[in-house]
Amino acid sequence: MAAKALNIEVGKRITKVCITEKRGKSFAVSDSFAFVTPEGCVVDGQIVSEITLGDKLNEELAMRSVSAQEVYFSIASSKIASREISIPAVKDDQIKSIVTTNASDYFPVDVSKYSIDSVLLERTPEECRVLVVAVPIIIVDSYIALADYVGLTVKALDYSANSQFQVLKSIRGGEGVDMFITIDADSSSVNFSENGNLLLQRSLPIGGDEMIVRYMGQKEMADDEYIEALRKLRAGVKEVTSENPEESGEETADVVEITDEDKAEESGDADSDESGEEPSEDASEEPAEESPRDNYDPFGYGDDDDDDSAKVIVDDVDLTDSLLKLVAGLSRSLDFFRGANLEKEIGRVVLMGSCAHLEGLKEAVEKEIGVGTYWLEEMEDIQGLANSIGDISVYIGCLGSRMAPMDFLPRDYLVAHGGSKKKALNDQNFGYFGGAVCVVLALALTAYSLGGYLYRNSKLKKTESEISKLEYAEKEYQAYLSYTAAEGSINTFVDTSVNVNSELKAFFEEMEEKMPSDISVLTANCTLESISMSIETSGFDEAANIVSAFRSFESIDVIQVSNMSRSEGDGLSLVSFSIICNYPVPETEPETTVEETTAAEE
Repeated sequence: MAAKALNIEVGKRITKVCITEKRGKSFAVSDSFAFVTPEGCVVDGQIVSEITLGDKLNEELAMRSVSAQEVYFSIASSKIASREISIPAVKDDQIKSIVTTNASDYFPVDVSKYSIDSVLLERTPEECRVLVVAVPIIIVDSYIALADYVGLTVKALDYSANSQFQVLKSIRGGEGVDMFITIDADSSSVNFSENGNLLLQRSLPIGGDEMIVRYMGQKEMADDEYIEALRKLRAGVKEVTSENPEESGEETADVVEITDEDKAEESGDADSDESGEEPSEDASEEPAEESPRDNYDPFGYGDDDDDDSAKVIVDDVDLTDSLLKLVAGLSRSLDFFRGANLEKEIGRVVLMGSCAHLEGLKEAVEKEIGVGTYWLEEMEDIQGLANSIGDISVYIGCLGSRMAPMDFLPRDYLVAHGGSKKKALNDQNFGYFGGAVCVVLALALTAYSLGGYLYRNSKLKKTESEISKLEYAEKEYQAYLSYTAAEGSINTFVDTSVNVNSELKAFFEEMEEKMPSDISVLTANCTLESISMSIETSGFDEAANIVSAFRSFESIDVIQVSNMSRSEGDGLSLVSFSIICNYPVPETEPETTVEETTAAEE
């Protein structure tokens, strides 16, 4: 049997664990579970008490008789910086060196305190589109300390958004862009992808925690009952029916392949079971109605026998209002995407994550965004993945960390634990080989030079004599180069001085003069053609006044306003919306006018 490894995603509220093992060229998930993260162990992605968390992890592993020596961590934190860049088309093994060399240009921080890695998103003949991620070294060290305490070897530290992307990129959507939304307890992320190509990633420092905590307060539940509260608030998921029973995915309820390289082999095994050659006793004896999709519990707590069902949550205004900030944040992410991709339309919205099934959330997202919204398990084109272990969307942040992880581990740790010992030896051997080659080449060149030394010496003297006679020509040539360079600089200055973005100063001056005092500009994205802003104000009347003021601006030509949403909290009522302001397109004089003027002058 292949050695097992742990895939772990540690959150402030919930820690999720998958047990994976390699099978051929792919990886399979043999088990998964989640437990409540001990209070105060994690602060914004950093593990601050590896002993307390390590004891809890050992306890959970012992309960399930899980033994493993390796771990793959998937980390998420607001302190992690990410940026998409474009570089000239180079080989894959050259990308990281380019990124590392120019890291200080990408992030306005002290890069010596960060571990930096990159992943290739898209390649064209002209350029490579690359996602660069910087993780604070203090966070990296905290995960290494946890692994050392538990007795595990860290094989990779992956960025949670990359883990999700590695699983989702194999999905080829239909028309339009897929908006994948991962909602966890204390954070959310949004991936916009088109036919497996990542277009944009956004992270939000808000999740389902507010609704869960309010519910726990109403029911007077203890902190260690957090997952129990989440389970009670989950909406049921009905199984996607199919005319062909083989497509339901129930045959592989205990194992899921997290890469698609061996799908042919897996489908062959499933066909043999259906044909009756080697039927599974468990499959034949267990009635299908005893494990429906809407009773599956991804957190391992079993069915809920209480009458306290999540169905009553819909009528609880206090709880449903707690979702408004989350939904408004998702809407602003969509507005930001549309501002940068005016020609692209969203085809569908897919929800996943530990809090994706909160009662009323799906309906609220669909109403706010205005696009068909589904749970990951409901998508027919990913049934082979989603139905394999029930609600695999809860653990999607863990799964990709073993497929193609980014790696933020320090080199000395990898060498000490054998992770890159072979690579280090190869690098050292390559250095020795390169040095030997240089020595051989130097000797060969020296011998060649000695052979023609006398001849070259005579030629040199003759050439020096000719150069002395042509010194005046060199001075004239240098003067010509100087004039040419000056002319090029002037032309470049003239070309770059005319810029649509020169209207930006006039735009902000008009904002300062015409905008009311209670406007709050949350974000602003300035391009050569437009300005996109997310705005909050105290009411709909104030929002209408702001839009009216924008329409009077002389520095902009066209504005686009998103749907306005109201959110309430701490006694305040805020109205949020996004606006896109396009600069006027300068008119150009027809060429005929210039020709007529020239002719008249002549």
